[in-house]
Amino acid sequence: MASSDRTTTVKAPLTAVWALVGDPVRWPEFQPALARAERVDEQRVRLFGGGSRSYSYTVRVTDLVPESRIAWTYDIAGKGGGSDDRRPAPGGTGGRGGAGRCGWGSRCG
Repeated sequence: MASSDRTTTVKAPLTAVWALVGDPVRWPEFQPALARAERVDEQRVRLFGGGSRSYSYTVRVTDLVPESRIAWTYDIAGKGGGSDDRRPAPGGTGGRGGAGRCGWGSRCG
């Protein structure tokens, strides 16, 4: 199975980044390809793409540690699926009371 590692540094407090990354229902707020999201149950969220091609898929959160880690699996009908694991990058800080540097690492496989 193919995999990749990448890190994105975000200049924002960890709590602010986590509020978006840690809640799949809010992913359309920072992922332009997503038009909307609907909670299916405590673990699953259905995501809907917009634009010229509409599509949807369900993510299932498999591990959630607030401000530390979120992992999920997904399946796109007819296209397969996979998993993703996001956590703060080593040395990333959230900063208290101000804008700190928060690095989020992503392991996709």
